[in-house]
Amino acid sequence: MAYKCLWCGKMLRMDPANGWVHPGGGVYVVKCRRCRRTWDHYPAPVRCPVCGEPTVDDHAVRPVPVE
Repeated sequence: MAYKCLWCGKMLRMDPANGWVHPGGGVYVVKCRRCRRTWDHYPAPVRCPVCGEPTVDDHAVRPVPVE
């Protein structure tokens, strides 16, 4: 069965070490405070690669089955 994230709708994958993760490998999605871009990879950037502003956690994985 396939799962997607309840919050962002991205398809999730099972990682043996971390459980359900976003496509980029991160459990959390982080967002830039200034330009609002998001990243789901692991490790998550502490500063925005585009504008340099600090990032904040947006949401954690919340798996729901795809029907």
